[in-house]
Amino acid sequence: MKSDRAARRLSWISGLVLSASACGGSTMENGMPPVDQRLEVRTAQGVVRGRMQDGSRAFLGIAYAAPPVGENRFRAPQPPASYTAVFEASEYGPACPQLAKDKLDASTSEDCLTLNIWAPAKDATPRPVMVFVHGGGFNSGSGSLPLYEGTHLSATQDVAVVTLNYRLGPLGFFSHTALRTEERSGTGGGNFGLLDQQAALSWVHDNIAAFGGDAKNVTLFGESAGGMSVCYQLLSPKSAGLFHRAIVQSGPCSTLVPPTQSESEAQGDVLATQVGCAAGDAQATLRCLRQVPLAKLMTALPLKPEIIFGSGYAWTPSVGNDVLPMPPQAAFSAGRFHRMPIVVGANKDEGTAFVALGVKLDTEAEIRTALASLFPPPAVDAVIRHYGSTPIGADTGLRVLGDAFVCDARRLARWTSTVVPTFYYHFTREFAYLLPNLGAFHGAELPYLFHTPLEFVTIKPHEEGFSAQLQSLWARFAATGNPNGMANVDWPAYDRIGDRSLRLDLETRSETGLRRADCDFWDMLLP
Repeated sequence: MKSDRAARRLSWISGLVLSASACGGSTMENGMPPVDQRLEVRTAQGVVRGRMQDGSRAFLGIAYAAPPVGENRFRAPQPPASYTAVFEASEYGPACPQLAKDKLDASTSEDCLTLNIWAPAKDATPRPVMVFVHGGGFNSGSGSLPLYEGTHLSATQDVAVVTLNYRLGPLGFFSHTALRTEERSGTGGGNFGLLDQQAALSWVHDNIAAFGGDAKNVTLFGESAGGMSVCYQLLSPKSAGLFHRAIVQSGPCSTLVPPTQSESEAQGDVLATQVGCAAGDAQATLRCLRQVPLAKLMTALPLKPEIIFGSGYAWTPSVGNDVLPMPPQAAFSAGRFHRMPIVVGANKDEGTAFVALGVKLDTEAEIRTALASLFPPPAVDAVIRHYGSTPIGADTGLRVLGDAFVCDARRLARWTSTVVPTFYYHFTREFAYLLPNLGAFHGAELPYLFHTPLEFVTIKPHEEGFSAQLQSLWARFAATGNPNGMANVDWPAYDRIGDRSLRLDLETRSETGLRRADCDFWDMLLP
């Protein structure tokens, strides 16, 4: 029993890393119960019917794009079909294809481009909209995971909450020179997962008013690969005007440098060869790739664990195309990003979850091997010298990996704070009762933010106030662009001289100079 429970806990952690209506009702007719008119909403595609859920209206599994199957595989998302009857939006749609123990997860489907909406039940002026992008290393995850269920956040903070699916792995981030010949593809970059996110934001812009949301006040937030996605959407010309505030949670978008267009296309060539689609002209290659059985396509190349560690292939966004013209470091440092208020931060013990999942950082040799996946040899030597304790072991490895997140967040805050209001946080609340020595691990803020306790991550009675505070900070920022306004919380806007951050814990307080010496080192290593 204990081993089964531990397996479920690690599976959950892996998911984090990788991972206008009237009020009346009709009378009963033909023996059927009356329809609550608040639960029927007309969208551009037709009427959808949701369900009441703990003080919130839930509308689940709504298609924001056509199924990316057949001729639409490896194409930009296409408009969704219209409904000929009321669409019952009471169940989640399937997750996008991903692997489970190196095999295709049979519960997933290519027909996966759906979103979920939680809206307050009471009538009021248009609410702020909070659109969440899930993590999972761009290879796993779903907007329908229980951890991201938006009922509590919506009902208690009076906001509309949206989660979404986007294409993952090779389906989401495959690139190939043959795609350049396709005018309908909309991009030569193959960043289909990012284009899906933009299509979902566009659907929200066009339809959210019918659910009581304010299309002119949309906050995009995400964690891990979802945080990196928010970062990339801040840089993408194609996302201009689709959101108005951004929250980047543990998304190291300047430390993990995306592959170039040519590097991504080279990997696409390897995949095409592996599945037998390399011969012939561009049209023949694409025709072949679109006919490859899903399981064969998804398992053709071994995945690199946790995006960066070990051998294998990583499917991630690429740069040097019309979706992401410039690398994040160059774009942010040059001020070439969408101007809006930003919250950015990371957790105190970012590295522990990766180690719990099998990343080896116990010796100097293992630390060097991990760093070599990111940096050239001189940079690896510099890291070892900076963190060099005797002996160099697991504690050093956790510091290095943790600072890669924390210092990336400070770097982003330094770039953006010169032109837009920026708020920098450090999450330190530990799950001492979850697994030994995990601390405030990667993704530990999510159960508090969504108030979605699971079997092994329960919000204790003395933590309820902290969860409410965290929700309120995020919701206030979504409403106004400034998280301040609560009693006993002073979150100063970030500036380089003050170097102030907000420590998020049972006793939330402002701090100065978070890991300053180490972060100064990373800024020199990654200028």
